[in-house]
Amino acid sequence: MGKRVGIAFAVALSLGSCTRALYPGPARPNAAVASIGASDTRIDSVDGQWVGDDTFAGHGARYEILPGPHRVGVSLRHLNPGVLVRRGQVSGTVMAHFEAEPGHSYVTVPLIDGSRWEPHVVDEATGLSVSWLREPDDDPK
Repeated sequence: MGKRVGIAFAVALSLGSCTRALYPGPARPNAAVASIGASDTRIDSVDGQWVGDDTFAGHGARYEILPGPHRVGVSLRHLNPGVLVRRGQVSGTVMAHFEAEPGHSYVTVPLIDGSRWEPHVVDEATGLSVSWLREPDDDPK
C-alpha cells in the first residue's frame, strides 16, 4: 500500500467512457461516490457481482461505487507492442482489496514482472496504489 506505480494512465482513460452505478437506488452526486476503471486490466467483479467488460484491454467501462471497503476481481488484459505483431497477455481473475473514498477516482493497473503480475488499484489523483492483494480465503471463481 502506498506504493507508487509507474504508469501513464492519465485523465485520457476517463474520457469517453461510460459509467455504471454498482449500488442500489437513485444516482448520487460525484462527491458522494467513488469511481473505478481499468487500464491494461479488466474488472471482472466488484464485491462478488460480475461486471466483466467486453473490451480486450479493459479501457471501456467505469463503475461508480459507494465509499468503503471493496473486493475487486481483476484479470490481466495487456498488449505488448511489437514491430509487426502485438502480443497479448491475459490471465484469470485475481482479487484486490481497497478502501474507496468519496469523490475519488481509481483505476486498476497491472504490475508486471516477467511472467508474473499482480493487480493494483491506483488513486488517479495521487498515482499511489491503495490496494492490497487477496486474502487467504479469496476464491477467484
